[in-house]
Amino acid sequence: LADVVINGNVAYLYELNSETDFVAKNQKFIDLLVTIGEICVESDAKCEKCVLAANHNGQTGEEIIVAATAVIGEKLSLRRVTRVEKADDEVFGVYKHNGGKIVVLSVIKGSDDLTAKDVCMHVAMYNPRYLDSSLIDQEVLDKEAEMIKVEIAADPKNASKPEAIIEKMVVGRIAKFKKEICLVDQPFVKDPSVTVAQFLASKNSSAVNYVRFEVGEGMEKRNDDFAAEVAAQAAAA
Repeated sequence: LADVVINGNVAYLYELNSETDFVAKNQKFIDLLVTIGEICVESDAKCEKCVLAANHNGQTGEEIIVAATAVIGEKLSLRRVTRVEKADDEVFGVYKHNGGKIVVLSVIKGSDDLTAKDVCMHVAMYNPRYLDSSLIDQEVLDKEAEMIKVEIAADPKNASKPEAIIEKMVVGRIAKFKKEICLVDQPFVKDPSVTVAQFLASKNSSAVNYVRFEVGEGMEKRNDDFAAEVAAQAAAA
């Protein structure tokens, strides 16, 4: 499971893995998850190695996890820890889906906690790759442009079009691609008639940062039904 703990202007997101979902529901596992959060705060942890090396009640984080593994009877591992800091004129938002299978933290300039949480729900569902277009790697844009050119060339309808027209088509599709992968430009989950940036502006707020943890991401194939679950919960909220 993933979780987040907040201490003043600092938040810590972390993911603790077990081998089965059954163990993740075990109270001893949940207690360990809480302990990891306490260690994050006590040690001001910046990464998982910091937590494993930190001392808590006479034991290191690693020793605590090893001991829990022995008691529970299943290998447990702290996969990642991320530290996020905010300014005094900013607020944290937190949203947890499915008991911690997805956890999102947002940093919003403003003072509206509910608005910050709404942004988290949006991030949980849409999983944007960047906050805004200024953060997109040029390599990503170049790769997308090449793919677009291949698609355009494969369409017989484009065979007789001048190079200048083809270039405009590429530019247009790149602009669309940027909006699709950037948080502030995406249609807001609760009101698709406005972008996330427009929603925030209506609340006298703006997006500063966000972090999204999905348990096991990058380790196994994503469950396609997961996005549908988040969408349903967001619609009901």
